[in-house]
Amino acid sequence: TLFFQIPKAPAEEERVFIKSLLENYTLSVTHLNNYLRCPRLFYYNNILRVPSAKTHHQAYGTAIHESLKDWLLGAAESSPVPTKQFLIEQFEHHLSREILSKQEFRGGLELGQKTLAAYYDHYSQTQNTNVLVEYNFASHGVTLDGVPITGKLDKIEVLDEAAKTVHVVDYKTGNPDSKSAELAPGGEYRRQIAFYQLLCNNSQKFPYKMVSGEIDFVQPSKKSQQFIKKSFTITEDELNNLKTLILDVYSDIQNLRFLSPDEFETCGECEYCKPLKQ
Repeated sequence: TLFFQIPKAPAEEERVFIKSLLENYTLSVTHLNNYLRCPRLFYYNNILRVPSAKTHHQAYGTAIHESLKDWLLGAAESSPVPTKQFLIEQFEHHLSREILSKQEFRGGLELGQKTLAAYYDHYSQTQNTNVLVEYNFASHGVTLDGVPITGKLDKIEVLDEAAKTVHVVDYKTGNPDSKSAELAPGGEYRRQIAFYQLLCNNSQKFPYKMVSGEIDFVQPSKKSQQFIKKSFTITEDELNNLKTLILDVYSDIQNLRFLSPDEFETCGECEYCKPLKQ
């Protein structure tokens, strides 16, 4: 339990050390969402970067993302588009590289093969193949009123080459039936799409304008057995509110507010808060 304690009055040496870690700090939407969920979680995961093993769910999600990336790259670069078998073989390849027990691997492989086969059958004929895959803004130097922000986008679909408009897609591998709060205004998934729009439209190097975004669930609804995509058109008010939130959180981070637990309410649920309740 002592390992997880944050001192109420951190020593000056600790503050100097943490400040050094923040010298070239750039805010991503994952960091933003972690901070809003729990500043303690943000501190250990994103500043100290305490090592933690992937769960089998995270390993499965990584393999799904990587196989879809491989398929999309193939579809964008060659004709005809890669087959369903190619997608499934890439999934098996990426899953085999994860650290899993034999039982976890077998279970994940069976689920992934079934899910990706159905996903391919449902979307292969309507897939936009004029795409940018895993587009990384790290080298763009994007700032909002002096706050550096970054991100890597799963998929960017070009809507109109002449108008330079794009639609951004983020894949999720969880059950869509339990994600209504995340998709609602103020929810993490909608905030993620809005953050990406700020990234795209404030970059001096990105040649397109993002006009819409989407959360694409690569797992059918358990209720309806249907695949679900949730599209968003983010309003200017939402973008302005998010910009204000980013500035506030960045200020909190630079002022090391996460080192002072008396100033915020811990979530009580993350792996860094639970030991404190025991």
